[in-house]
Amino acid sequence: MRSWICALILLLAIAPAASVAADNGGTGGAAIFGTALEVTQVVNRVTSPTSQVSATTGPVAYSPSAGSLDQQGNTAVPVADTTAIPVLTSTTYGNGTLSQAQIIAQATTYIDGQEERLATDLSAYLASIHADRAYFTYDQEVMPVGAAHSMRLVWTFTVDSSGTATYAAPQILDTDPVMVYMVYTPSAVAAGLPAGWAYPNAGVLQYQLRNTAGTALSTWVSINTYGAFDEPQSGGAAVDPDAGLKCLIDKTSSSSCPQGYPDAKTLIGSHGAMYAILDYVRMVQPEYTQQESPPGSGQYVQVPVMSMSVNSRVFDTDYCLLSYTNQGQYGYTLLNQTDRYYVPASGAYAQIGSYQGTSISPTQSYSFTRTDLTASQQALVSTLIIDPTSPMGAYLTAADVPNLVYLAPITENQCIPPPPPPPPCTYNASTDYVMISMPPAGYYTWNTEVQVMSGGTMGYRYGFGDYDNTAGWGVSQVDQALNPLGYYVGNAETSYGDYQSGYTTTLYQVCK
Repeated sequence: MRSWICALILLLAIAPAASVAADNGGTGGAAIFGTALEVTQVVNRVTSPTSQVSATTGPVAYSPSAGSLDQQGNTAVPVADTTAIPVLTSTTYGNGTLSQAQIIAQATTYIDGQEERLATDLSAYLASIHADRAYFTYDQEVMPVGAAHSMRLVWTFTVDSSGTATYAAPQILDTDPVMVYMVYTPSAVAAGLPAGWAYPNAGVLQYQLRNTAGTALSTWVSINTYGAFDEPQSGGAAVDPDAGLKCLIDKTSSSSCPQGYPDAKTLIGSHGAMYAILDYVRMVQPEYTQQESPPGSGQYVQVPVMSMSVNSRVFDTDYCLLSYTNQGQYGYTLLNQTDRYYVPASGAYAQIGSYQGTSISPTQSYSFTRTDLTASQQALVSTLIIDPTSPMGAYLTAADVPNLVYLAPITENQCIPPPPPPPPCTYNASTDYVMISMPPAGYYTWNTEVQVMSGGTMGYRYGFGDYDNTAGWGVSQVDQALNPLGYYVGNAETSYGDYQSGYTTTLYQVCK
C-alpha cells in the first residue's frame, strides 16, 4: 500500500474532529478525540482486480507540541479479522482505453451508488467495536489512456457512530506524475504594427511531456494553428482578452472555439498526465506611457514608446499640387509578456505567474504624403510630423515623440508658373522658314510639329525633331522637298519645359 497516500488522506480527514474535542486533562497537552477506526481497501490489477483490506483502531490525538495529527502509534491495534468490515465492491475502468476524466466520472457514479449503504454498515460496525469514527480510504490501480504506467484511483470517506458521513470526489494520484508543458505563441501583432514584427514561431502551439521536476520525457511537438488561439483585438469594441486562452485550455467552453487543434484538457487526457503548465504569450504590442495632452489640460493619453527619425520633410505649394511628404525610420520599445497557468484535468485553470520584459523592434522605413492640409495646418506645417503608424490620422508634433532622433527642416517647393502664350508665328514664303518666337527665359523646346496646309486641306505633317539649346534660340527649316510651293503652315504645336520643375505645356499657333 502507498503509505504516503493514506497518511495524507488521514491528515485531511481527521482535521474537522478538532472542533468537537474534549480536554482529556492528562495527556501532556494532547487532546484525545475518542477511538477511531482506520480502514484501507487496496485494489490491485487493472483487468481482474483483487481487493485487500487492512484496518487499525486506537485513540486519535492532536499534540500542540508536535504540531501535527497523530494516531498514537504505540496504542493503535491492528484488526485481525477484517472480513466483517464493510467495504466497497470494485469494478474495472478499462485498460488504457479511458482518459483520467472518464475514469473519474465513471468511478463517481459507481461509488455514489454505494455511499448510503457504506455509511449505514460502517456506523453499525463502529457501534459493535465501541468506536466513535471511521476513516475509510479506497485505493484502486487504474491505467488511463496514454499513461506510461498505472496510477491510483483514490476516494476517502468518514462516518461517525450516528451515521453522519462526509466524503470527497474520487481523484487519480500518480507516484511518478507526468505533466504537459505547453507554449502558445500568437500570430498577430497589435493593430498598427508591421506584421513582420511578429514573434518567431508565430501562431504555433508547442508541447512536451515532463516530470514534475521539469525533466523532459519527450521531444517537442509543434502544431501550426495559424493564430487560432490569439487574444482578440478590440477594434473599438469590448472583447474578452482571454477568449483565446480559454479555448486553448478547453475548446468545449464556447461554441466559437476552433475545434481543429488540441486543447490542454485533450493533451492531459491523451497522454495520461496529471496536469498541464501553459505559457501563454501575449501578442506583440508597444510599451505605453502616459502623456498630458494637450499640455496643461490635466488630461492624459496612452502613447507608445517610440523612437523616430524624420529624415526629410517636403512641402509643395503655390503652382505645385499641394502636398506634404515625410520620409524616415521608426521603431518601438515592445512589451513582451508571458502568462503562466496551471491546468488540471478538469480544466479549472489558475494563473500562477506572469513574466514581462521589453525589446527593441526592428527599424521600419516609411514615406507618406498628405494632400489634405487645412489652411491652419499649412501655416504650422513646420511643427507637424506625419504619424508613420497612422499616416492619415492626427499629425504629431515634436513633443509627441520623446525619442525623436532627428527632425529634418522643411523643404518648401514653389513651382514656376506656366509660360505665357508666345506671339503668333510668321510664314516666310520666299524661304519656307517657320519662324517661332523664343520661349521664356529658362525654357527650351524639345519637340515641334508642323502641319502644312493649302486651302484648308491637310497636306503633310513634318516632325522637326528635338531642339535643346538653353543658351539661345534657333529655327528649324521645313524640308522643301516635302513642302511643295503654294502650301503654307496652318498650325504649329510646340512643347516647352524647364529643368527645375519638369513643367510642360502645349501651345497652339496659327500661321497664314
